[in-house]
Amino acid sequence: MDDPLIRRFDETTGRLREIARTMLGSHSEAEEALHRVRDALGGPERDVDAWLSAVVARVAIDMLRERRGLLRPDPDGPGPDGTTLALLTVLATMDPGERLAFVLFEVFGLPFEDIAEALGGSPADARELAGRARRRVRGEAA
Repeated sequence: MDDPLIRRFDETTGRLREIARTMLGSHSEAEEALHRVRDALGGPERDVDAWLSAVVARVAIDMLRERRGLLRPDPDGPGPDGTTLALLTVLATMDPGERLAFVLFEVFGLPFEDIAEALGGSPADARELAGRARRRVRGEAA
């Protein structure tokens, strides 16, 4: 069967993997997130790219909550450089919602409407979470 949603998932796997890896800090966990998403395919077919990004982000958030939000070193990938390590350290201080909003907006440029869908809230909530995350990155009080 030629399912357009599965075909689109397969075409965008690299981008989706990078979203999950950035959120989770681990290649192997990113792969697990993608497997969970592929198993759960069948969502709305309106904006497939936004839907797939939101689903991967939601799975990554669920996985972060399962392990209490801690970032782990990625044994499957190259060691982080100083800037990456600093960002990962700051990301570890964020709650999963802040981390999701920051990564999807600042790193991947998704609009707040799509981020809100991933968070299960409003665009204003997503904007606020991203703002708090940016303040943490700048070293300002949360």
